[in-house]
Amino acid sequence: MRRRQRRGGGKQLQGEISGIGGRGDGLLAPQPGMDGPVFVPLTVPGDEVRVQTTSRSASGTQSEILELLREGPDRVEPPCPHFGACGGCQLQHWKPKAQQDWKLARVEEAVSRAGFDPALVLPLESVGPATRRRAEFVAVQPAGKPVQIGFRRRSSHWVEVIETCMVLRPTLVEALPLLRGALDGLIEDRDGLRLHITEADNGLDIALSGGLKPGFETQDRLARTAETAGWARLTHDELPVAVREQPRLGLGKASVPLPQRAFLQPSEDGQTILQSLVLAAIPDEVGLVLDLFSGHGTFALPLAERGHRVGAYEGAAPAIAALEAAARDAGFSGLTATTRDLNAWPVSGPSLREAGAVVIDPPRPGAKAQCEALAQDGPGTVVAVSCNPSTFARDARILRDGGYELEWVEPLDQFLFTGHVELVARFFR
Repeated sequence: MRRRQRRGGGKQLQGEISGIGGRGDGLLAPQPGMDGPVFVPLTVPGDEVRVQTTSRSASGTQSEILELLREGPDRVEPPCPHFGACGGCQLQHWKPKAQQDWKLARVEEAVSRAGFDPALVLPLESVGPATRRRAEFVAVQPAGKPVQIGFRRRSSHWVEVIETCMVLRPTLVEALPLLRGALDGLIEDRDGLRLHITEADNGLDIALSGGLKPGFETQDRLARTAETAGWARLTHDELPVAVREQPRLGLGKASVPLPQRAFLQPSEDGQTILQSLVLAAIPDEVGLVLDLFSGHGTFALPLAERGHRVGAYEGAAPAIAALEAAARDAGFSGLTATTRDLNAWPVSGPSLREAGAVVIDPPRPGAKAQCEALAQDGPGTVVAVSCNPSTFARDARILRDGGYELEWVEPLDQFLFTGHVELVARFFR
């Protein structure tokens, strides 16, 4: 494979790809005169490449392939026609088994950095293809051309038009041609229109944000499209365009009225796996369980249904409002929900000491302040859910220094063909 050299480009290097970085880019073997790692996208371990550096950041040097001189043993033909141009997947050219082994190793390394035995890491669980039920697209319309909807190309403002996708639920992809037709001539935002699409239990929830041509004709065309397609809800800049019914997500007995652009687990299968792990980690006899970074109740509602008293804390007010409504409708009187920024104001002191168990599911930056409070006053059982092995390692070290032991860690791959990996871990003291 050869690529035309970029004029005015950086330094040319040649070597073998020694591993894969956390974001899915290949790592070029150490080079004389280069400080830090050199990242090479679209490569696998064992590839020998000639590259050209393109940019530098705090994490290392970015580069692009000029020539693939030798293929690594686990390189395969990418199954998706958009791979390489689309910025969604990074690893389709790598054997699935090699990807899974690498993700498992990432979790084992994180556990080791936290000071625990990596043998406590269980085999990797994985969801199947075509299961992701939420995605954010970009829509643009160059002069004289049809509307283009897809994902940004890697390190570019260009949009790769998505006609098919191996990871998304088919209903999401099927909505794109309808949206292309409905948005023709209406996009006024030069940076593009954002389309956040979620598959709820009762239909698609589509939230548009960005500049649209104002007026009744725009609203009427979009509303007619939504009605014809049977979408549950279509909004623009948080204002309703067409609402057939409130989008809902079932969580056991409870039914959650989803806020716009709601954060939910990317796949139903992955959600089921995470819920089963969390429930299995908490003894039935525990009275009060605190669910920290609860969202709209992925864990809080099943715990309440099982009979626990639950105190849910979350920084996003719309998520707490949805959780409260779902709990009220389901008759879960033992569940309370509080809007609270846990990074600025972690739950601590008597509130922690009263609990029998804690579930903590922070975003990618982790929960340093909250884990410090847990190390001081936390209960006998802490169940940690993480989407970032690096911040998990830091937070788990804090718990270890506070006297917690690690019983097990279960990795989960919900983001096929990417560098992302999730995990659930049970701590006790």
